[in-house]
Amino acid sequence: MLIAVIALLALPSLASANFVYWASGGQTTIGRAKLNGSGVNNAFISGLSNVGGVAVDSKYIYWTQGT
Repeated sequence: MLIAVIALLALPSLASANFVYWASGGQTTIGRAKLNGSGVNNAFISGLSNVGGVAVDSKYIYWTQGT
């Protein structure tokens, strides 16, 4: 069991688990920051319009976009 725990700790964390994502105030970008509040990037994904909700899983970022 100890070996399994050590192996899990050695694996890299999932990218989405280390960040929080949000739609910008103007709803044209998706921002991202580390969980501790550092590394803020308000235009992590740009060129969007009317961004609604934002969700992530272990591989992808999903969002709704109106017209």
